[in-house]
Amino acid sequence: MSGRRRSELRRATPSGGYGVAVSVRVVVLLGLAALLLAGCGGSQSEQAAPPATTETTPQEAVTPATAGLTIDDPGPGDALRAFVEAAGAGDTDALWGLLTPLSRKQLGPTRADFARKYGEGFREGVGTFAGTPYEMVISKRDEDGWGVAAIAGNRVRDGQEEFAAYGAAARQDGNRWLLELGAPLELKRLADAAPGTIAVEMSAADPLEAAGLWLDGEALPAHVEGRRAHFVVAGQLPEGAADDAVVVAFARTGAAASAGAFPLNPKTEPGADTGADTDTSTVSA
Repeated sequence: MSGRRRSELRRATPSGGYGVAVSVRVVVLLGLAALLLAGCGGSQSEQAAPPATTETTPQEAVTPATAGLTIDDPGPGDALRAFVEAAGAGDTDALWGLLTPLSRKQLGPTRADFARKYGEGFREGVGTFAGTPYEMVISKRDEDGWGVAAIAGNRVRDGQEEFAAYGAAARQDGNRWLLELGAPLELKRLADAAPGTIAVEMSAADPLEAAGLWLDGEALPAHVEGRRAHFVVAGQLPEGAADDAVVVAFARTGAAASAGAFPLNPKTEPGADTGADTDTSTVSA
């Protein structure tokens, strides 16, 4: 989906719509992730190789940040579409059925707990995409049953029209795909990234094993800096990237994954409340 098409779709957007801009950070609309950040773990002396953006990535190298998710597959996207429609309908039973066991543990632990705590938030958040002509930005998987999916488009939220994006990690369960939401990983967009780059900080309680960064579904050349469970992935933006091009970020440990999506340059104002609530996670700047 090109920036031109999005610009044609997008009407005048209200202040906000993608996240909450504060002094040093931008909290961006993402899939529900990083509800709990148990700490980065490790001491200054504990060093480990950075997470793989491909199968092997030297820390100084610049290589497409795919996280191994190189296979186009409609499965993760179909799961996200089903989640959007169930959220819009307020069908918490269907939402529960689309979550991985880890997500159920994090967001429940029971179906009733999940419905009480998050049902309304999902309906008023990602559910506002239901029935709109949103587009699938990415739907990919790797060879080991991990996946990522993201959507973007115009929606009406709190009575205002906005262009927004939503992404989620996914995991294969037999012949179906489930969404990984609420995993103990945190993604933060960094505001002070070098010109011509997009940088996302990734943190987890356990060592990170893979990191991905895409723009409109294309993996960005990136380098990784950090240690063990706390890294920064800096992607090189193509010249002339549109403001409403959609960034998708993904991070994975050995047992859990998190992902999210946001417009490259959202039309937000500092302090604007954009409704980043229970169906969102953070990518800070």
